[in-house]
Amino acid sequence: AFYDYIWIHQKQYDDKIALLSDQQMSTDLQRKLALHLFKDVVSHISFFSEIDDLLLGEICMSLRTKVFLPGDMIFFKGDVGKELFIISKGVVEVLRDDLPMSKRRDAPKILLENGSFFGEIALVMEVRRTCSVQARTVCEVNILQQDAFDAILLDNPHFARRMNELVVARQLDSCMARSHQKGVDFQVSQSDMDLA
Repeated sequence: AFYDYIWIHQKQYDDKIALLSDQQMSTDLQRKLALHLFKDVVSHISFFSEIDDLLLGEICMSLRTKVFLPGDMIFFKGDVGKELFIISKGVVEVLRDDLPMSKRRDAPKILLENGSFFGEIALVMEVRRTCSVQARTVCEVNILQQDAFDAILLDNPHFARRMNELVVARQLDSCMARSHQKGVDFQVSQSDMDLA
């Protein structure tokens, strides 16, 4: 099935790879081309929505596309995260292996599809994955590696600061949601958020 899919879509991949790796093309033109090819994939991601096309082009140049078949594991709970995944085509399921076995059966399925992203915390912090993710359909996933993103952050300190703020806020929201599910309710003041 993998080779059938690649065979059918091979021309599309060959053209992208050839264009983005052409050593005779200027970096500026490569950036503009990458932006043209991937802007619709990354522009709706909240922490990329406020950046200019120059920086967004750098991010797009760093994306790599990978194909997963139905049932393929994209990553497992406990793996050290070093990538952000953006679904270009297909559906993945976030497996609830973060829950006790007794609660997994009744937990609602978490399905992510075209345009969804996951693993973003791994771009800023090297942490272990809290859940496993599995492809449900044939999926084309664009992957941004942490080392490529780190290089972009070094060149853009304002964006790096904003990314850290967004990740801290997202982790805090996640922690508060888990606490609320357990019946613990607490408030965080704006001044505490500003300090974080």
